Amino acid sequence: MRRQVLSPVVIVALAAAFLVSACGEGDSADVGEEAGTGVAACSPSHSAEPGLEERNHTLDGVEQPYVVAVPETYDARTPVSVYIVVPGGSGGAQAAAEGWGPTLGGLDALVVFADVGRADRRTVPMIRALIDDVADTYCIDRTRVFASGSSASAGFTARLMADASDVIAAFAPGIGRFGTLGLEPIGPVPLIAWSGDPDRSTVENSVAEWADSNGCERGPSVSDLGSGIAHHHYEGCDAPTEYYYFAGMGHQVPDHDCSADRSGYCAEYEEFDFWDDVGSFFEAHPLTQS
Repeated sequence: MRRQVLSPVVIVALAAAFLVSACGEGDSADVGEEAGTGVAACSPSHSAEPGLEERNHTLDGVEQPYVVAVPETYDARTPVSVYIVVPGGSGGAQAAAEGWGPTLGGLDALVVFADVGRADRRTVPMIRALIDDVADTYCIDRTRVFASGSSASAGFTARLMADASDVIAAFAPGIGRFGTLGLEPIGPVPLIAWSGDPDRSTVENSVAEWADSNGCERGPSVSDLGSGIAHHHYEGCDAPTEYYYFAGMGHQVPDHDCSADRSGYCAEYEEFDFWDDVGSFFEAHPLTQS
């Protein structure tokens, strides 16, 4: 992942809300699908300025607000990856944006925060419709749509893993249960997960269930990355299955830089940065073309 430093104006905007960009197969374009890539070409109509945009889409009469963070590197003619964040807690896109905003400087992907606070917004069809809405507005690579959900939203992330892995390429759930109980996955899914001490057994059990679903032949090999970070890598899988355990960390997200106002949910580690490390995993595992 290539990171740049955003201007202070953009960082302030990112702290208020999040923006995403996409170009779907149904978009009007100057040219057709790029040969051999499965990625639709984009047109000037998909232009967007770096910073934030609050949007919403409607499915069956239900509105879902979301916030998109457009990076400074965004180009209306270059399809870009999309990272969908399903916020935990109340599910508010704005609250998630305020927390994550300062950490997004320099990402080469669009980050989309979906408001899932209401049960009728927390459904697989709603997220599928959100992806389509993003693709109608921005220039995205639909083979590189990824999703992350933590805490109270980890279980919904598991639902997406089971029912939407045909449109979402890889997933990053953490600090909450996201096992396979009651789910019927449509196929193997690339998975990277994390936890600290309070959620360790819950997350490790959930990862083990998905490792079984992913056809992993052997339990994880474990690497010590320093500072109490253990990287678990399952072997012989039909889809990559990884888990990071952070000894001493609470119900938090690991990051290089945790400011005072983020200390409640952010744990600072030199060896791990959420968007760098999770983003690298995402980018290594796009949807394969049939």
